[in-house]
Amino acid sequence: MLRKRPDVKVHGMEEFGARAETPLETCMAEVEQADVYVGIVGFRLGSVDRASGKSFTQLEFERAVERTKRRLIYIADEKTATFPAIAFEKDTRSQSKLNAFKSTLREQQVIQTFSTPTDLAEKIQRDIQRDFPQQLREPVPDLQAEFDHSLSVMRDFRLTPKRLNGAEVRLSIGVPHSLYPASRALCQQFNVDYGSTVGMYVTIKQPDEKPTTQVFNELYATGRNVEVIRRLKLEKSGEIYASLLFSEADVAKSHAEFFGRRYFPEQEYDPSDDDGSVYVPSEGKIILLFTKPA
Repeated sequence: MLRKRPDVKVHGMEEFGARAETPLETCMAEVEQADVYVGIVGFRLGSVDRASGKSFTQLEFERAVERTKRRLIYIADEKTATFPAIAFEKDTRSQSKLNAFKSTLREQQVIQTFSTPTDLAEKIQRDIQRDFPQQLREPVPDLQAEFDHSLSVMRDFRLTPKRLNGAEVRLSIGVPHSLYPASRALCQQFNVDYGSTVGMYVTIKQPDEKPTTQVFNELYATGRNVEVIRRLKLEKSGEIYASLLFSEADVAKSHAEFFGRRYFPEQEYDPSDDDGSVYVPSEGKIILLFTKPA
């Protein structure tokens, strides 16, 4: 499915040119004039303001918050994104500041992760189309076309999951089961916060191709998104966007156990394996990670 290009003007730092103002003043002025602030955070802190000790990007974000600007935030996924070595922060102090800023972003609003430039471009384009439909040069494709595109991505993902890791799809889901806390092993494999991430089993209604879609039956959400999928549970269904994520390592146990427990082996009772079957390890794990309501 090809989306039409929005008719928008990008104010990027690389386009500022020679100006009398300081770089930081220029950045702040551009945020003031923008309709939407798009923050792309990778693995380097970037330019730092000596007075505050904060990066230009963080100061831009804070100004966007102060001015109640619409904000779209995209953070490179530490597990799936591939960048050259030069793109990574080597100074430990700067790395700590960057990690703290990322934590602030995750706490203050819904963020999205990206793994490749193509993945990032598709997510930004879709979000701009959603929030600023009046800026589209041509009509947005219909809903069925979007489901068809999602089905195509899911088919390819089942064949080559690593190549499409992080790809986003639109789904109509049913929620027949309750939420559960995500296990430590699962959180570690998919780089989400243990103790702040929940999962639930779902059924995919659209796109409707059971051999392809039935393996995508676990939906997870972390941070602020937990409350969103809690509402989906109450409503029993909904339309969402979710990222397709793949881990090369197997995750035998999806449910967390925060509290100690005792059981008698002779009773052959294990709450993580109710039918008493023997677990056969797979070669990896596939999940859906909720990104936003559709």
